[in-house]
Amino acid sequence: MLVTLGAEGCLVAQGQQAYCIQAPRVKVVDCYGAGAAFSAGIIYGLRAGWALLPSARFATAHAGLKCQVAGIAGLSAAEIQETAATLDVRPMSL
Repeated sequence: MLVTLGAEGCLVAQGQQAYCIQAPRVKVVDCYGAGAAFSAGIIYGLRAGWALLPSARFATAHAGLKCQVAGIAGLSAAEIQETAATLDVRPMSL
């Protein structure tokens, strides 16, 4: 299960694992396409063989960073991973 929460980040769950991931704090310029950036981030992580949590962190970082760029964001995977590593993650009970 993936639930995006906009500026609040996202909730992710699979089996008995569940997490709330806080979005990065950015100066918002253009949120158009943030959902697509999140989806692309999840797909990128899962296709790379990552587990749910690193994939969701990457997706949340990608969506947030996209919001600070007008139009199409040309973000590198390294830049996204650097931001993803700083995001607050709270485990949740199911």
